[in-house]
Amino acid sequence: MHTATRPFLPTAPGYRQRGLVLPMALILLVVLTLAGVGAARVNILQERMVAATYNRQLAFQAAEAALREGERFLQQALLPAFNGSGGLYLAPLPSAPRVWDGWSASDWGSNGITYGGSLGEVAAQPVYIIEELARTPGSGGSLGSGQPQPETVYYRVTARAVGGNPNSVVLLQSIYRRE
Repeated sequence: MHTATRPFLPTAPGYRQRGLVLPMALILLVVLTLAGVGAARVNILQERMVAATYNRQLAFQAAEAALREGERFLQQALLPAFNGSGGLYLAPLPSAPRVWDGWSASDWGSNGITYGGSLGEVAAQPVYIIEELARTPGSGGSLGSGQPQPETVYYRVTARAVGGNPNSVVLLQSIYRRE
């Protein structure tokens, strides 16, 4: 008769197991979990930065569009009076606050000129105002006697736009010279 041999099992009295596999596996799982959570947090932060950059670019492009529309407005043959209505203002003295200082988003909407086009991805259409800065006598040139020299007028166009998120706001200005 043949008897099967059994592998040695340390079950003898007085034998104590000292396994490190379970505690090491738990420590390794904790370390891997912390590394995974850290990587996820970094990824979320990067996604937020990309979204903020995208919204800022949307707002910048919308403000550029409104700025160009304001400059095109100044190219018409006859301009209306700059009397503080309809987004057309006389610029204050340099020591005085700017026309739009302290305006909220709703103030811009009610006191400015809304962009005439349609920008689909922005939270609100951009708005601009135009300020008449100064009138200066014409420069150089020879005119017949008794004829006035044409004057040069400077205007400041200020555009305000938001991106896809209303918290990303861009203000742009340009100075436009009209002879």
